[in-house]
Formats: sequence, C-alpha cells, structure tokens
Amino acid sequence: MSMEMATRARSGSTQKRPLPADSVDDSKEEVSDAAPGNVGRIFIDSVDGKKVAAFITLQTKHMRSLFSQFPEVLLIDATHGSNRFKYKVFSFMAHATFGKVQFVQHALLQNEQRPTLLTAMEEFKANNPEWKKLRCILIDKDFTEMSALKKAFPDVTILLCQFHVSKYLREEIASADYGFSSW
Repeated sequence: MSMEMATRARSGSTQKRPLPADSVDDSKEEVSDAAPGNVGRIFIDSVDGKKVAAFITLQTKHMRSLFSQFPEVLLIDATHGSNRFKYKVFSFMAHATFGKVQFVQHALLQNEQRPTLLTAMEEFKANNPEWKKLRCILIDKDFTEMSALKKAFPDVTILLCQFHVSKYLREEIASADYGFSSW
C-alpha cells in the first residue's frame, strides 16, 4: 500500500498531498483539518519492518450529523476482497427515515484482528458523542470478532442479519458433508 498520498478535503474539492516524512513514525495521522467537522485518520503500523496503514477511518460532517439524528440503530457491513490490497471495508450505517440507511462512517482495515476492530470502533465513538443513545447494532455474518463489538458497545443489543444467516444455513445444508442438494 502506498503511503505517499493522503486525501484532504478543502472547500468541497479534493486535493492530494504527500504525507509528511515524520508522520510515518506516528501511530495516527490526521487528514481532515481543512473542512470543519470532517474526520479522516490513518493509523500506521509496522508489518515485517515496513510502515503500512493498519486502517483508515473516514467520516464527513454530514455523516456525523446523520448519526446524531438517528443514533438508535447502527448497521455494520463488512466487504471483503473488493480491492487489490485485500483491505476490508467496514461501512457503518444509520437507519434513517422511511426505512432508508445512510452511511455514517467508512473504515478500511488491513486485518480483522480484535485490536484493529476495537480501535476502529473507539474512533467511531470518539467522533460521535450520540453513540451513547445506540440501542441495536445489526451485523452481517462475516463479522468475525463479535467479542470486540461487545466490548466496545457492552449495553447494545447485537443482531445478525437475517439474509446472511439464511444464506449461510442454505450453503451449509447444501454442502457435500450433508449430502443434500442446493435448494
């Protein structure tokens, strides 16, 4: 992953800028000082002696506003294998009016290890004081570290997505281990 460029929002346009050389030694690089309310951070880690982005969080002022208006239900969807660097995209969404969902944060994670997931969730909490009103989190079945989610949000009900659970059960029943054919 190239660490030379970071995106900085400036008055509705996007500009690229090189990361300062000394930022690679820091564990966190702020990339959102130009537009008030926008939050973007790059968390840097060392892997095999190389500095890499462990994860990146992105949240606009509008996303923060949406979550503050609809903080009761949070949906987290993990997308795997969608880019050549094998980063996982975790999209945090709020359940808004008329059954619509709106993105309230994106996080690109290099791995799904518990410390990485916990830090991404703590970053969400730090930028959204309304998280204390959160009552329910809906996740897909691919959320591998349920314990990290329970630790970050101990008083919140965690539900698995019915679609993903049904799909998983159909695939398991249709597997060769059971000798059934696909439905």
